Amino acid sequence: MSVPLPTPPLVEKWQKWFLTIRGEMLFLLSHREMYRQIAGMIQANPSLPETSVVYEWITWGYGHSSAATVRRLVDRRPDTISLRRLLEDIKRHPRETTRSWLISHYPFALRHKAEEVFNAFAPSGGEFIDPQVIRGDVSRLEDEIGLIKKFVDEHVAHHAVKAKPAPTFADLHQAIDVLSELTNRYGQLLVQGGALEPVVLEDWKLVFRVPWASS
Repeated sequence: MSVPLPTPPLVEKWQKWFLTIRGEMLFLLSHREMYRQIAGMIQANPSLPETSVVYEWITWGYGHSSAATVRRLVDRRPDTISLRRLLEDIKRHPRETTRSWLISHYPFALRHKAEEVFNAFAPSGGEFIDPQVIRGDVSRLEDEIGLIKKFVDEHVAHHAVKAKPAPTFADLHQAIDVLSELTNRYGQLLVQGGALEPVVLEDWKLVFRVPWASS
């Protein structure tokens, strides 16, 4: 049995950052699933009113909190942990994470999987990451998350004088999907992690199975 190669200090820092980023993504995915199920319960229950300020409150809270989380994940400030900053740091240090290191941290029976994972970052088959690959992922973040970031800057965190129209929930969910895809991608590289899945440990629907008001 081969011994895994030592993890460089910079990669250890990235791994710690990734755990924070993964936590944010689990928050996004779980809350999106809860929101969708609540919306489905409202639509499926003919005893509920067709419109209510409560529905607006639920939608507003979900939309704004999720958009703010999306913005945090693409923050560029040097005093923050974000997916954007993680990618930029990896791009600046492409020789820290090597093919040999990644393969050594996979079980022997899954070494072929490690090769597949690293090939996505080094298409030419080399030992080191190709910075152009990371640059492409950063550009994708800018292109597909920029609308949500601008919305938070202009509508949530501040009141811009000339704010652009708010994005749709389809735009928000597309941004979440892109972030989830990239988080999964870099999780395989840094912590050999599996795909993110929305998980709510408690029986959160329990509160909807009893009346809330006595009259």
